Amino acid sequence: MSREVLHDFDDGHGLTEAQRNTLGIWVPDAEDGHWVYGQYWENGDYKTGHVLRHAGRADLLSDADGAVSEDVAVGANYLVTDGKFANKDFRGAIGYVYAGTGKGQTFHIRRMIPGDSNRVEIAVLSSRTARPRITGWNIALDNTSKFRLRLPGRFYFSDGNATDLIAGICQTELTVTDDHKPFGWAKCEGGAFALYDHDTSNNITPNSAVLHLAGGLVEGPPGTLSNAAIARTIGRADFWADNTDSDGLFSVTLNSIPRRRPSFSREGEGHSGNRVNII
Repeated sequence: MSREVLHDFDDGHGLTEAQRNTLGIWVPDAEDGHWVYGQYWENGDYKTGHVLRHAGRADLLSDADGAVSEDVAVGANYLVTDGKFANKDFRGAIGYVYAGTGKGQTFHIRRMIPGDSNRVEIAVLSSRTARPRITGWNIALDNTSKFRLRLPGRFYFSDGNATDLIAGICQTELTVTDDHKPFGWAKCEGGAFALYDHDTSNNITPNSAVLHLAGGLVEGPPGTLSNAAIARTIGRADFWADNTDSDGLFSVTLNSIPRRRPSFSREGEGHSGNRVNII
């Protein structure tokens, strides 16, 4: 989508000094596939092989949908709702006005306003018919307008739902707490190791489909591949997976994870277009 928004995000700054790359950006591996950069957000113990998803609408707003609580004129670069932004950090989130006046506009949350639980600064990425030349609203909003958000590059364990926005597979071990939300990489294309759920009855054999489950685990294909099962497919198995004792790692080739629009630039003078080396 809009490279201009990425380059102009908060004067090129990111969340913190710990952020070194654009959230959600894909970077080539020197030998095989791609990695995706993000912030590990959901609390828990992440292990090599856990499947990750990007933050969806239910992760960001308590009722999953947002209602606009104040009229906003054409050209204005803010969004107002009733207290839904209290103690939140949605910088980089992608939004869509799905109902009411102004329906069809896609936007990007540029800045949270300190001390204001109702208002955020936005940049409009597209109207229903075109990409506008101004960053403010192309069509006015009022109290009939409703929006939804998602945040590429904010990582959660996969839920095993067909609607999960899969990011990639964790290839290291780390612990996330309320006070520690580290940034890092996940493999999103090419060879990786996935963590097989030994409790599942859906076996994994070479070249069989690999499907993500709740808690970031994976399984083999069910007897019938429904549309929902196909939507949970993240790649193909390279070998058999042993499910005799406990959850275990096996080799998988990722080939079905769609790219998601990156969110915003890293800290300092760097921008999303800079070359990034994985070391």
